[in-house]
Amino acid sequence: MIVNGVGVCAIIDNEPRPTLSVNDVTVTEGDNGSKDAVFTVSLSGPYNGQAGFSFRLSDGTAHAEEDFQTVFGGSGVPAGQTQTTISVPIIGGTITEPNETFFSIFPIQQT
Repeated sequence: MIVNGVGVCAIIDNEPRPTLSVNDVTVTEGDNGSKDAVFTVSLSGPYNGQAGFSFRLSDGTAHAEEDFQTVFGGSGVPAGQTQTTISVPIIGGTITEPNETFFSIFPIQQT
């Protein structure tokens, strides 16, 4: 008598998931309007699924809504690709001030 005629094989993927990195960006502010700071988010190698992540910005010497527009949320690098971009509008101004910085923070949530 055969009780269970089905065998299961689990194939375990032993390659590590790619890691995400983001580049540094320098933008000249301008006197009015806005200009985008475009961050490139890169994977260390191809991945067969979407590498999803969330991100937010953090003030440094530059301040949200005064020097740059707040951008946050989730995005991803599509399956088979290794890069995507995130744009942050930089607010122009005529006040003389030193160079300023803010930070992009990417707590990785690969899916």
